[in-house]
Amino acid sequence: MDIDRKMASENRPSVTAGIKQFDGKGFATWKIRIRAALDELGIAKVIGSESSAMSEKAFIPANRKAKNIIIQCLHDRVLHGVQDKETAKEIMDTLEKTYSRSGLSEQIALKEKLSNLKFRNGSLSTYFEEFDCVVTNLINAGAEIQEKELVTILLSGMPRLYNSVTASLDILFSDEDKIDIHFVKNKLLLEESRQRKPQGHPPDNVAPIAISIHGSHSRTRKWDREKTTFISR
Repeated sequence: MDIDRKMASENRPSVTAGIKQFDGKGFATWKIRIRAALDELGIAKVIGSESSAMSEKAFIPANRKAKNIIIQCLHDRVLHGVQDKETAKEIMDTLEKTYSRSGLSEQIALKEKLSNLKFRNGSLSTYFEEFDCVVTNLINAGAEIQEKELVTILLSGMPRLYNSVTASLDILFSDEDKIDIHFVKNKLLLEESRQRKPQGHPPDNVAPIAISIHGSHSRTRKWDREKTTFISR
């Protein structure tokens, strides 16, 4: 028993690195991360239907490790609701029933939220995270959404500054094999990078010289920065 606890203690930080404690929000993505962590240790079957077919000798240590990992990734206020559960599967099933959202009304609400998402400022990477979160919740609610529809929704939420990307994709859209959501995200990120590059900088071998103009009363007026002329030395 002490050996199992030591192994769980040693393995937990590595396999659960980056997994935030579940506090009642974002169950779908948290569940994916937990399942991946358990799968890395080869014990994911203890939270699935196949757990009933495991031998007692295999189940007991695997369940102990899985239960410990799941509990360590739960916030105190969530933990209180599953503290009486004996197995890792019972914990996950209880969380599923409590926090997983499904049904037609949930699908309609999430589709509306996805359609209303608009990128206005900040970074595209952050916006994509929000977009993907809604898509994941929508799929977990039982909805089916086609790749082409995802691409259309994503592009419709972009401002006019990214119209050039939309125009270029129009040419490729007839060949659906070339277009997927990852391809489109990549093109948008490249465009964001291009737009953020400083514009109008003179070549390295050109030195800027501000030109002054003498007025009628012999006073010197300097041009605005926009009117500065760059003269090659």
